[in-house]
Amino acid sequence: MGRYLRAPIDVERAVTADATLQIDLPVNPLSAIKITLDSLDSAAVTAQRATGLNILEHLTNVDVQFKGSSIITGSGQDLALISALLGNGWPDADRTVDAASGRSRVTLTIPFSRRVYWAKEAFPATRRGEFRLILTVDDIFGTQDLQNLHIEGIELHDATPTQWLKYTTISKTPTATGDHEVDLPIGNPILGALLFGTTFPTGAAATASIRRLKLKLDNVEQYFNDTRWASLHSDLLFRLQGFASGMSHVHEENRAAAYAANVQTNPANTGALGSVIDGVAQYAYLDFDPLTDDSYMLDTEGRGRVNLQINADVADAIRVLPIELIRIPGGG
Repeated sequence: MGRYLRAPIDVERAVTADATLQIDLPVNPLSAIKITLDSLDSAAVTAQRATGLNILEHLTNVDVQFKGSSIITGSGQDLALISALLGNGWPDADRTVDAASGRSRVTLTIPFSRRVYWAKEAFPATRRGEFRLILTVDDIFGTQDLQNLHIEGIELHDATPTQWLKYTTISKTPTATGDHEVDLPIGNPILGALLFGTTFPTGAAATASIRRLKLKLDNVEQYFNDTRWASLHSDLLFRLQGFASGMSHVHEENRAAAYAANVQTNPANTGALGSVIDGVAQYAYLDFDPLTDDSYMLDTEGRGRVNLQINADVADAIRVLPIELIRIPGGG
C-alpha cells in the first residue's frame, strides 16, 4: 500500500512588492506542486469578474530547476493550461464578495505526471538543495492586489517512479510574416505541445500569429500537415472539456434599482472569447497522445531534427511548450 504526504513547502509567504522567490523543494518523490495565490480586489466588482486564469497573471514566470537546469518553465497562465490539458482540472477562483477588498484565491497545480498521485510517473527522490522552485511575482495585476502565496507538495514516500514530465517554454518573435521554423527538443517522447499566439482571429480580421503549421521529422511531414489555427484551437477546447466556456459564467442584477423579492437576474454572461474574462483564445494544442495510452507519442529518439514550420500573418510573439516524457534509467 502506497503512502502520500500533502505538506507545506512555503507557508503563506507575504508578497508586498514585485519579487523573485527561490524555494527549496522536498527530497522525496514529488507528484505535483500546488501554488495558492491569495489576492484582494482594489475596487468593487459590478459585472465581469477576474477569473482564476486572470489572477494567475501575478505569476509572470515559474521555473522548476534540478541541479540548476530548468525542467518546467512558463507563466502561471501557460502552466495552468498545461495542467488542465493533462487532466488536472481548471484553476477556478474562489471569490468571497464582489466588493473592494473582497478576497479571491486560486490554486495552480504543477504536475510531474499525467495523473497526480500516480506512483509510476513522478519526479524521483533528490538530495537537499538540488531541487528548487523559482517564482517571478507581480504583486499587482489589474484590479487584483496579491497578498500572499502558499505552496504545498504532494510527496509519494514509497514510490519508485520510472518516468516524469518535463515542459519548458520556447519563445520566438519572427522577423517577418510568412513561414518560419521552431525546433522542438530531441531525444524524448513528446506527448503534446501548447501553442500561444499574440494575435488570433477576431471580427472581420482573421489574422493570426500562427495561421497554419506543419510538423517535420527529418524534413518529412508527420502528424500535422498544413493544419489551421482554428482547428488546433478547437483541439484545446475539446481537451479542456467545457472548462473554458464555463469559467466566467456569471449572472448580473441591477442592484441600483429598488429591492424586489425573488428578482430574476439577467441570463448567464460568459464574456467574449479572448476578452480579459476568457483568456484561452490565444492558445492551441498539438496532441500526440489523443488516446492517453502512449500509442501515438511523438518519438524523437535518433532524429536529426524535429521542427514546426509555422506560417504567420503577423510577426509577433509566440510560445511553444512541448510536454516531454522523461524515462528514468533503472527506474522502478
